[in-house]
Amino acid sequence: MNEQDLREYINDLMLSVTTSFAGLDAELLSHEDPTVALDADMWSASVHTSGGWTGQVVVNCSPGFARQMATAMFATEEVDNEDAADALQELTNVIGGNLKSMFASFQEAPCYFSLPVIQTAPRELPPDGRQRFQFRLGGDRAVVDLQGDPPRAAA
Repeated sequence: MNEQDLREYINDLMLSVTTSFAGLDAELLSHEDPTVALDADMWSASVHTSGGWTGQVVVNCSPGFARQMATAMFATEEVDNEDAADALQELTNVIGGNLKSMFASFQEAPCYFSLPVIQTAPRELPPDGRQRFQFRLGGDRAVVDLQGDPPRAAA
């Protein structure tokens, strides 16, 4: 998988997840600028993989993004921070799980996946080897970071 294919896959995946799980239309803002800054009030959830692909996926988002996802996912207008955190964990789990499955298809070795870890603060990965994707949902923002060398399909 080349870098362009990976960018397209992550873009399609994020748009699919926000649409299918929450009925919301996220918009890709940027995937070219890895220096896009995180906001100080962002929340983060991360998953780690090991085995056939070693890397991590971190989703940083505004509390409003997480609340929009929770409102739609749980079909209620009354969401609290715990509901929003659950929605962010589920979003991260789905994105990470799809990437793990896709990457594992390129490898003969199994790929193992951690449970999502959440915090009510942004989580900045080192810029070396990081790919960053920025999305907007209404006025709220999410940033998906992927770190680790994606496996390549056999030629």
